[in-house]
Amino acid sequence: MTDELDSKLARLGAATEGLGPKPGFGERVLAAVNAESVPSFGAGVVRFGRAMLAVAAVSAVLGVTFGFMSERAADEALATTFGMEELDW
Repeated sequence: MTDELDSKLARLGAATEGLGPKPGFGERVLAAVNAESVPSFGAGVVRFGRAMLAVAAVSAVLGVTFGFMSERAADEALATTFGMEELDW
């Protein structure tokens, strides 16, 4: 089994011996890495601000909804006590 595997690996090694990157590949990779710009501090602040704007909008909607629900519950509680009279025994 090992001899068979060794012969297959030797054949594969011989068949792929001439393979390699095209000329200038390393230079193109380095040029692409150097050309990629690092985001500035201002861009990071703007991106963070956009995320916080979305969080603030969702919080505002939830707060208004909770406020209306609380107001309705308070109105219902006051309406039930409005018609009641207190009796002393």
